[in-house]
Amino acid sequence: MLKWLPIRLRRNSRILSLLFNILHNPKTPSYLRERFSFSHPPDALCRSHLKNLLKSPPHSTDFYSYSFTAHAVRLWNSLPPDIRACQTLPIFKSRVKEHYLSLPS
Repeated sequence: MLKWLPIRLRRNSRILSLLFNILHNPKTPSYLRERFSFSHPPDALCRSHLKNLLKSPPHSTDFYSYSFTAHAVRLWNSLPPDIRACQTLPIFKSRVKEHYLSLPS
């Protein structure tokens, strides 16, 4: 088995890698970082904070729901909590790929 992802899942993994960099790289431009925020502030001590969920951006049109921001938030929130809690990009990428390979076709 080659362990290649279908095109749709490869695209999703690239979007998630870019989002991971935006969230965790201190050199990310502020105009990108401002688009994403976690459901609870980092200092809040509650179970939902441990899930690292992002707030879905408010939108009133279908067109915006296909934007990078809205799509990336949906993909991020659909990942298991252990993948969202990764600390480095290589580990994140490998776990996302493993997750996508484990999904039923």
